[in-house]
Amino acid sequence: DVARAVAHRAFLPAVQRRVRSHGHTDLGGLLRSWRVVETGTDEGTTLAVVSNAPQANILNTGGTIKAVRAKYLTIPVAREAKHKRAADFPRAFVALAKGGLVLAEHRAGKSKNREDLGKGAGSLHVLFLLRKSVYIGASYYLDLAEDDAKRIAPIIVRAEMTRRMREK
Repeated sequence: DVARAVAHRAFLPAVQRRVRSHGHTDLGGLLRSWRVVETGTDEGTTLAVVSNAPQANILNTGGTIKAVRAKYLTIPVAREAKHKRAADFPRAFVALAKGGLVLAEHRAGKSKNREDLGKGAGSLHVLFLLRKSVYIGASYYLDLAEDDAKRIAPIIVRAEMTRRMREK
């Protein structure tokens, strides 16, 4: 009961505000995967935030992601590449660009897209950046700020008092 009250009234909304303040809107279901769990010991009750989402730990604490099943990670750049794999673009080829290797397609005609290289009669439309590894900085979404803790404390006390009154 305490964990549920804290999760729905204070903690998860505070974490969601923090995530959005970092500019993130789509975290692949990460916000929906967080749960507040309660564990009781002789010393008292502990609340912890857990997630079963595979990306939760790396987004919270940071770290390096390396290509494991392929030689390169494919990082979508173009709108049509988002949520797709490189194999979904059979006409794509690897090209060497200023910033490193890219996966691109040749497009006929003039183009005004930001992802296009060259502005002649034909241009390369960059779909993915190819990287052997990428570093994701720590965001510590799950750490409570002082104002969040002040907002949550009364909710915990009320929920705990209600629980104890029901037990008597």
